[in-house]
Amino acid sequence: MGKTLFISFASLMVSLWQLIRVATGINFSDEACSVSVANYTINSVYQKNLNLLFSDLSSKTSTQKFYNSTIGDDPDKVYGLYQCREDVSLEICRQCIKEATQKIVQVCPLKKEAIVWYLECMLRYSKSSIFSLLDMSVHDYKHSSIGVSNYSQFSPVLASEMDKVIDQAALSTSSGHFATRRARWSSYETVYCLAQCTPDLSGRDCNNCLHIALRIMFIANFNNSVAIGIFFPSCQLRYGRVQFYDDLVPKPPAPTSSSSPITMTNPGKSKADRSHILNISLGVLVAILIVLVALLIYFLCTKRRITNDSRRENHIMNFKNVGESFMSVESLRIDVAILEIATNNFSEDNKLGQGAFGGVYKGTLPNGVEIAVKRLSKDSTQGAEQFQNEVMFVAKLQHRNLVRLLGYCQTPDEMLLGYEYIPNKSLDLILFDPETRGLLDWSIRYKIIHGIARGLQYLHEDSRLKIVHRDLKASNILLEADMNPKISDFGLARKFSVNQKQDQTSRLAGTLGYMAPEYIEYGEISTKSDVYSFGVLVLEIISGKKISDRQSELAENLLTLAWMHWSEGLPLELVDTSLGGDSYSSNEIIRCLHLALLCVQGDVEDRPSMLSIVFYLNCSSYLPTPQQPAFLISRRKGLSGLGSTNDFTDKSTKSGSSSGTSGQHSVKSTSRSNNSFSGIESTMY
Repeated sequence: MGKTLFISFASLMVSLWQLIRVATGINFSDEACSVSVANYTINSVYQKNLNLLFSDLSSKTSTQKFYNSTIGDDPDKVYGLYQCREDVSLEICRQCIKEATQKIVQVCPLKKEAIVWYLECMLRYSKSSIFSLLDMSVHDYKHSSIGVSNYSQFSPVLASEMDKVIDQAALSTSSGHFATRRARWSSYETVYCLAQCTPDLSGRDCNNCLHIALRIMFIANFNNSVAIGIFFPSCQLRYGRVQFYDDLVPKPPAPTSSSSPITMTNPGKSKADRSHILNISLGVLVAILIVLVALLIYFLCTKRRITNDSRRENHIMNFKNVGESFMSVESLRIDVAILEIATNNFSEDNKLGQGAFGGVYKGTLPNGVEIAVKRLSKDSTQGAEQFQNEVMFVAKLQHRNLVRLLGYCQTPDEMLLGYEYIPNKSLDLILFDPETRGLLDWSIRYKIIHGIARGLQYLHEDSRLKIVHRDLKASNILLEADMNPKISDFGLARKFSVNQKQDQTSRLAGTLGYMAPEYIEYGEISTKSDVYSFGVLVLEIISGKKISDRQSELAENLLTLAWMHWSEGLPLELVDTSLGGDSYSSNEIIRCLHLALLCVQGDVEDRPSMLSIVFYLNCSSYLPTPQQPAFLISRRKGLSGLGSTNDFTDKSTKSGSSSGTSGQHSVKSTSRSNNSFSGIESTMY
């Protein structure tokens, strides 16, 4: 009696809760309307088939929470399906799909492919088959604006519960690919998790879909939100700190009829009874055997997968070698699928340019942040070590004048770097273009010089690492919308110990014209190598001319020209004519030219540090007298073993990258000595 009352009470409460849910209405989330296929026309065969499809789908909602159907013949055939959350009632499902069939034609009028998401259901249709196919081509996300106060405590619990709920949902059960979990993450707070895939998916595809959604959750982060939902056509993954789903109530057992006769068993069993028992026993044994075989197959498949993953990992760089930076680097790892979705599968329409590294593509992450993705080409001259250099250094360096790495991806087939998107692209594209250099008045150029100097000071003096960039040039300076400069491309960077003054290499890498003479002649690397490059860059910014430009039949380069005007007491003759005489401060330009000439002196010890340069830029204190630029002296003496500077040729190309991809090919010397390093050297190991 008590059990019957309990079941009746439970049924009554469930019914009451469902009535409340229905009364509160259905919650629309978002839509995705295809723009890649032609629209259908009003009163066309396709539209009639679509209306018939909606009627067919709606007719099944009274008994089914998932259904797919096809109406018509090619070329007007329409494929469609709906799915309701497994925990909602059939009444809510019916109302949700009814509303969805009306909503989808309102928000996606005349579209041949569309999808609408509600928090309770999903409806989609297409001109091609969408059944049993993993689809993550479009997505929707919802999140709360409230953040978790103690995310470091919350995150591990959430990750653990999400892994478990995904594993449960990936198993096909009577409830379809659906699972919920809850766990306490503090003494008084609980996190609720839900995962669901369309039941026509395989367990593997369901698992893949949900794990991609999970990676998006943790990468996009949404400011440590207390509730996030990621919706794909094939799956959805949600969590929240308030229960947003209904617990599935097991069906009550069928009541036993009181009028049923009581059967008395005979102590002596008949032959038929023994046969019946034998059949049951055999059935149980067969079931146990099937379970054991299934477990064995699962174990072998898991072991094989782990082995394959291990083999694959052997071909991928292991960032754990870098010690303290491992966590910061790993936190930036992005799944390749996320970058494919962000860039529309590296569409040509999203391509920003082509550099030595490979193609660069604009994309948008799930949280709306714009991103520029470098995609390493298979025949790229920059190798895996330079890719690792870039990831390791930029992940640990944080400064307003350094480009920010948002994430990276490395698989056996792909090496991808995702940077903040910089709309104005690189300095060289504006400075050396006669049609656009006029946009850079002196105040902007002075701001750019200041910013580059501060960025280098941070690398040399103020960061946790002491970094020599080794490839500072105009194409590696990115300009934000307000013309704030950002140093990019750390593929050739070298880490120094705190007290280390210089290093040496027998393999040259960099860009001609920007490389210091001691680096070319002796392979010596120091912070003063970057100072030299900075001096060349300042001369380019003042003059609007490239270091490689030829000014006359005497083959005078920019250093020669700058020194000649300085020596003759006519420093303003070097100034870019597009600036105009009344638009700049003569004293500021002369001081910047003075500093640039100090930076390109031949004696390393005579060059100022970046700390001193920033100080000089911010005050009017006395500056030392500059000596002749380095290569004017080297031209007279000849470069040891390498000939004169005239033997070098600049192989620069225009860069269309807004992500720091160098537009100039790195120049590498093939000369080696007995103590030469293998590959691009790096002291970070």
